[in-house]
Amino acid sequence: MPALTDLPPDFPPLLRALLAAELAAGNALAAIGAGFPAPPVGCVIDLAEPLRTSLPAGLLRRERQSSRCSSEITDAAAVCFVLEPPRPIPWPDPDAIRTSQQPPPPPPAVAEPRGRLVVDRRGELLTWHQDGRVTTVICTGVDPAMVACQTLTDWWDPQRRCTTAMAVTERTAVLRRIVAACRSQGGFAAEPDEDLSER
Repeated sequence: MPALTDLPPDFPPLLRALLAAELAAGNALAAIGAGFPAPPVGCVIDLAEPLRTSLPAGLLRRERQSSRCSSEITDAAAVCFVLEPPRPIPWPDPDAIRTSQQPPPPPPAVAEPRGRLVVDRRGELLTWHQDGRVTTVICTGVDPAMVACQTLTDWWDPQRRCTTAMAVTERTAVLRRIVAACRSQGGFAAEPDEDLSER
């Protein structure tokens, strides 16, 4: 390891005092040499660790993050320099990069409310049971039967014995489920008498 005695005799006193304070604080000199940022007549001292003491008045410090140093310290003449070692550059997390480049996961599927279809004996009244509520709609004809959408009633809650209004979008969804349940639960084909895709 280089020592203060290895410094050139004309080394600036302010920089020499800084190095003496750093060595007393437990730092060390990593190298004594020449080259950038010093001119050909100057010299460069590399510290082993970042500064441990405060910078004396009369010295200038420039941040310069590079592969050689994180900052350079010099006096007004800017002939000799003391360099702090480079700060470690954190490597990017490959898992984070991989995650950021993947498409977002699809939203969780919303389960369709399950319901039960009851068809009266004559097949003219369809009763739909869903989430403890009941609604009815008239269905006429065969091959396919026609579901009269305008006859769909509001929800009836048998436990609370009250009626709840059904929003337009909910009515469309319920009518679609009833039409689908005619085949899956009732065993017959049915079609709505209105275009439910536009409701």
